[in-house]
This record gives sequence, C-alpha cells and structure tokens, in this order.
Amino acid sequence: MIIKNNSGYTLVEIILAIAIMGLVVVPVFSYMTNSGRLITYADEREMAIWIAQQRMEFLKSQGYGDIDGELQGYVDVDNDDELVYVSASNHVSYDYNKYPDYKLYENIDDSVDHIKKIIIRIKWDDNNKEVDLHSKIADR
Repeated sequence: MIIKNNSGYTLVEIILAIAIMGLVVVPVFSYMTNSGRLITYADEREMAIWIAQQRMEFLKSQGYGDIDGELQGYVDVDNDDELVYVSASNHVSYDYNKYPDYKLYENIDDSVDHIKKIIIRIKWDDNNKEVDLHSKIADR
C-alpha cells in the first residue's frame, strides 16, 4: 500500500496567502510613511517655535524703551538671507545663521499708549509653512 504525503501547499493556497498579506502590509507601510512625514513636520515646527521664542525673549529682555517701534507691517529683517539681527540700542548681534532654512519676520506695533505688541513670524519650507508668536510688553 502506498501512503500519500500531502504536506505541501497548493497554488491556490499560496496565492490566497500572498493576497491576504498584501491587504495587511500595504496599509501598514502607508501608515509608517505618513507617520514619518508628520514627525518631520513636527520637528521643523518645533525648531521654528524655538527660534521665535529666542527672538521674542531677546526683544523682551531689552525693555520697553529699547524696543524699536518703527517697524510697521511685516518686514523681512534678514540681511542677504543671513539671519543676523542687531539691536540698534546696544549693538548686540543675534546670529541665526545655523538655521538658514528659517526666515524671521517681526512686527512691533506701538499704536496703543504704553503697550507694544510684538509679533514674530517664522517661515520655512520655501515660505509654505509658518508659525506666529505674539506677545505684549508694557511701559512700567
């Protein structure tokens, strides 16, 4: 008597297994790719917020009287795409050349008596993305 050993898989079973794996693996890879883009955007945004906070703290540390209120509207304060900022009052330079992909714009509005509204805007990714930081400083 001959005993048949049917331990292998048929072609239909193999094709069905590959199709099921395809249905499971493709969404997982898509999710991982999308997650990578979100993480990259979060890192870029965090860096932009950090630069804006540094600039805001620099301006606020100068005090009310030393903040120049002549800037009306958004003015590009970089020099030849190099982010170097000089305070007119005490000639302190603030160098952001380490971050050439980020451009800083600032607006200082002193239209209200004894209050200056400071808006720092950071743009990156060819100006497609931006973040704003707002604050006010009062004359004491």
